[in-house]
Amino acid sequence: MKRKRESTSFDVSPYARPPSTLTPSTELIFSILECEDPKDKLQDSLIRIHGVTEAGDSLILLVRDFRQSLYYPITQAFTADDYVAFEAGLRQNLKQPVAALSFELCTREPLDYFRKDAQKYTRFLKIILERPSDASQIAIILGKADELPGLLNLFQQGKLYSAQVYETGVSFDLRFMCDLGLTGCGWVKIPAGKYSLLEPTVPYERASLTAEASYRDIEALSPSPSKHDEAKTAAWSKLPPLRCLLCSCLVLPNGTSNKSAPVTPTKKKTKLILTYGKDALDVGLLESTKSAQVHILESETAMIAAFRELFLAYDPDVLSGYDVTADAIPAILQRGVDLGLKDVVHLSRLSHVSLKTKRRQLYSGAWLKKERKMSAVSNREHTELGCTGRLVLDLRSVIEREERLRTYSLNEASSVLAGRTLEKLSTTTLARLWRDDSDADEQCRVLGYALLEGEAALCLLRTQASLITYVELARVTGLNFVDVVEKGQMKRFWSCLHRFCKELDVVVPERNRSGDQMTQSALNWMPEVAYDTQHPVAVLDFRSLYPSILIARNLCFSTEVMPGAPAAASGLTQDDTWVGFGGATFVNAETKRGIVPRILEHFLAERGRVKKLMAQSTTDATLHRVLDGRQKAIKVVANAVYGAMGARDAKVQNLAIADATISEGARLLAHAKEEIEKRYAARQVRVVYGDTDSVFLQVPGATVDEAIQLGKQISEEVSQIWPEPIQLEFEKVLFPSLLQNRKRYAGLIWTKPDEPDGVDVKGIEVNRRDAVPLLDTILGDIFKLLFPAKNNAHDQKITAADRQSIVTQVKQSVSAVVSQILDGKLDVSQFVMTKGLWLGTDASDYSGKQAHISVIEKMRARQPSRIFRDGERIRYCFVQGAPKAPGYEKAEDPVYVMEKGLLLDYAYYLAHTVHNPVLRILELMMPVKEAESLLKGAGSTTKQKVAVKGTGVMGAFLKAGKKQLAKCAICGQDCPPSRKLCTTHAKDALGIIATKKEEALAVATTRDDLLKICRACQESEREVLCVNLDCQIYFGRVKAGEQASALKEAVVHLAEAEQVDLSW
Repeated sequence: MKRKRESTSFDVSPYARPPSTLTPSTELIFSILECEDPKDKLQDSLIRIHGVTEAGDSLILLVRDFRQSLYYPITQAFTADDYVAFEAGLRQNLKQPVAALSFELCTREPLDYFRKDAQKYTRFLKIILERPSDASQIAIILGKADELPGLLNLFQQGKLYSAQVYETGVSFDLRFMCDLGLTGCGWVKIPAGKYSLLEPTVPYERASLTAEASYRDIEALSPSPSKHDEAKTAAWSKLPPLRCLLCSCLVLPNGTSNKSAPVTPTKKKTKLILTYGKDALDVGLLESTKSAQVHILESETAMIAAFRELFLAYDPDVLSGYDVTADAIPAILQRGVDLGLKDVVHLSRLSHVSLKTKRRQLYSGAWLKKERKMSAVSNREHTELGCTGRLVLDLRSVIEREERLRTYSLNEASSVLAGRTLEKLSTTTLARLWRDDSDADEQCRVLGYALLEGEAALCLLRTQASLITYVELARVTGLNFVDVVEKGQMKRFWSCLHRFCKELDVVVPERNRSGDQMTQSALNWMPEVAYDTQHPVAVLDFRSLYPSILIARNLCFSTEVMPGAPAAASGLTQDDTWVGFGGATFVNAETKRGIVPRILEHFLAERGRVKKLMAQSTTDATLHRVLDGRQKAIKVVANAVYGAMGARDAKVQNLAIADATISEGARLLAHAKEEIEKRYAARQVRVVYGDTDSVFLQVPGATVDEAIQLGKQISEEVSQIWPEPIQLEFEKVLFPSLLQNRKRYAGLIWTKPDEPDGVDVKGIEVNRRDAVPLLDTILGDIFKLLFPAKNNAHDQKITAADRQSIVTQVKQSVSAVVSQILDGKLDVSQFVMTKGLWLGTDASDYSGKQAHISVIEKMRARQPSRIFRDGERIRYCFVQGAPKAPGYEKAEDPVYVMEKGLLLDYAYYLAHTVHNPVLRILELMMPVKEAESLLKGAGSTTKQKVAVKGTGVMGAFLKAGKKQLAKCAICGQDCPPSRKLCTTHAKDALGIIATKKEEALAVATTRDDLLKICRACQESEREVLCVNLDCQIYFGRVKAGEQASALKEAVVHLAEAEQVDLSW
């Protein structure tokens, strides 16, 4: 443990990156962090690569001599003698002067409609640009060259025939990476003597090494996304020695900032806290629980300056944390600027480039209002942090894209994804613990709290393997790391398309996007609704349905016959083509093999090879995780190809391909149903449900084992009628099963007859994050009863008596939980709901009144400084109000509910959030009237009372109950004045009070047990101050505490009223 030091700075040398020992006499091997076009007007064709060497040196490589290029179609009559006329015509129409141009005649295949005599269209003029920024202006002019003076005459002379420009949609850095086969996060080599080391001058002085080389001397070591190279995959799949800094910033109301950083998981882990102005702080108090290094600076200005100094000395390759781009770094930068530290914003690898933040959403509020739909998991407004030369990975943004959580708070993410519950202290509590007159223990508690948040982020980084996932996505797509993190699937496919085309000498045209949408949708039948305990249901899936269709039907830009042109006019017969939706015609692979099918075949084959390497890498855990990340990345990219064709804003939009693919998928599903029921009519096999790429087969009279075997047999037999690689695969057997509606089903999964794999629930409310947690509990209990893990090796049958027993247990379960709800026996955590601010953060953004919007308006009134973001998920619950008040009026902030002791409206919850979802399940096994009766809660004995002001839920209940003192506390009959028991029960007052006292002690024991859990979580015996709304223990602890106090008070009042001595 380092002792504290109070100064304006501190020695950062222990954290600094070691100096480089590389000399030009050795080869330079490094991994690419970022490849960028610096857009430097003084250095027109400069490419700048940021990387990290095998030895761990940070590197800036300046690449010379590479040129941007465009392609323009020409006829056989166009020769080198026409260069001068072509350039003169081009320059004649320029609005701004361009740098020098050069030209080459070449042969390329256009990625265009299928053409007869395609060789006539393969002559191109390659236009090489001295300055990459000139590409846009030149492309615009060439796109209308058949109308412009100086160029029109070349058309008239038969030397030009089309104004279509090719390869215009490729940025300079992507062009460079594609042409050289380089990939983001891939390994690169420059031979010894082929590069020169430069002096560390501005703006490159922050890197360990600055080098310069020609692009001709750069060799890609990592496998190209478009080529299979098993040797390269095995040798260069390793991760570079990245220095990772996780930053967590704790901002208190008085402007105080505390930062915990950095962490370097690749070699060692250092915990560092910077703070200031705490003379009473004894850092030794942290020693018992945390091995942290604490540095105390004399002022906030000195602390932020020290943070910058530390950051630059450590020189991180990766900057990460939870909300690091939206909260931590912006807070530090803004506070530094406010304090006059202008240089604090210069944290990138280039000393003259400041960090830039940009707020983004996947969907705008206007788009959502128009479309009334959203396909993303989360549409929360997020912040992109531009930190040139460093990889930025905000774990919250990653988790929002990949997981379905209720709130996406750090506490919830840590609990759900890492299995680690965190202490949550309110801002008010933190400010109190950090005030000037607080003692050293309180101040150290704040520092330990900040440190735990940083450690939780590190745990998520490791658990989710997010860094590995995005490194492999960069390698598979060839894009920069920042692009795979911040951009969507379309750019990933765009990169892959250009790389494959480069290998095949194919050029890609700039396409005019129509802005239209797909007209077709996937096939989805209404299931035969039932809770089936008699017949197993076998589920068969089409393997990679849409990629398989694209391959099997050879669907590609270059295989589509031009609309309106008869196939016969191109010399094609019916056997040479396949006709899709709307008459779109495509030639088969024998006639011409498409680029898109080649891409998909490569990805599918490469994924299989990577999985094989995974099986062989059992002794190297790191390599195994890297390869696993790669095969997942390949799957993601392959599945995105079809979506890129149909997306409205895609550069490669082709609705003919998209509609043909999805309509063929629907046809295959219908064909599968027809063939299965025809071939297995003797076995009475029926398709009871079908959705997109899955068919559900009911197998009457079969055991689970027989259903599994039959499902495998059917998938193999029926698959033979379709071309490769379209294939049905056996996925699972559901028994028992529950089919409720389209995309809503559940069942006990069997993939082998020995034992079930678990319960599968799809689409039912238990999976919805905006559903009340209570519903998850209720339906979870029901499903446990409906799908017993029965293991009968002989018949695996559920008899009629078994079914009746199951239904009876379900009735008892529902009746019991409904009584618990109405009697108020469940804690508040079961009733807290969440919903996102998808359309905006103001009530005016929404056409009608909504509960979560009502809540944020109330929160704003109480705390005007509270800022809400688009897409943020808001917690709310329903409290008692006027008898017929609408839900949005009852909606309230759970924190406010806990603080003020408001009673929840349990009857409203039962009627509006529980009733319908549970009824849809129950009506499959009993009459609707019987199900309705269960959900009315006839067994409940408690009447709800309107809440009064109090210190807690039970406190409010107790105060409301004091008006009923003239009634017996046991039977409710009249009792004598000033007494609490009627004459009948007064005879056993001593026994009744003893029983009540035992109840109070039992509740107190529960409270103490929960407090022990909370103290273990906070890793100290200090006072429990946690208010983690994502933790059920918190709600249970508060409820038990209030119950214990209320019961103790009730026992005292009862003893006083009945004149019983409690001293015994």
